[in-house]
Amino acid sequence: MYTSMPYVKKDHRDKLDPVIQKVSEELAASAKQEASNPHKISQIYFERFREISYELACLAARTRAVEDSAESSRELARIAFETGNSDGSFWAGDLNYSLTRVIQLVPKNLVKSGVWQKEFRYWIYAATCGGLERAALSTDRFSGDIDEWIKTIIVGVLVDIKDEYKRRVNAPYEEKQIAMNGDCYDVVL
Repeated sequence: MYTSMPYVKKDHRDKLDPVIQKVSEELAASAKQEASNPHKISQIYFERFREISYELACLAARTRAVEDSAESSRELARIAFETGNSDGSFWAGDLNYSLTRVIQLVPKNLVKSGVWQKEFRYWIYAATCGGLERAALSTDRFSGDIDEWIKTIIVGVLVDIKDEYKRRVNAPYEEKQIAMNGDCYDVVL
């Protein structure tokens, strides 16, 4: 069971969730192939988040994508774009929801298949954030005629996903680790 983002409508989630699941399974399968180097999840995330963002940017710019992307990346971008624009709610929230779900489902899949022992460790957080940041930074290298405002919104979404991940998942983890092991900060406020 997962907590749904309240600002992404149920009918949008119903359309997005099957493709999110497919993308998550593909990413978990890629990570399984790299089981001897689990930190490669950062590169796997970066490449796929960049693809999805690029495909969505092309849809928003009404331009043809000239870069190759996985079919599921194109499909997720298309559904996020269409559901987000179908009722005036805009596609940024649907992109946020989609990638937020992906970064939760991939670790679940990897634990379930025995590749990872836990869904969350600090290195998983760092690798995930690195993939999101690198995808955000890569928007300036999108091929084609894509308006700057589209790139800027995509950067905002990717950074927001990273920030929310820190607030909702990493911060409680850090508090737990501090309670168990002590704090590394000794700054007096």
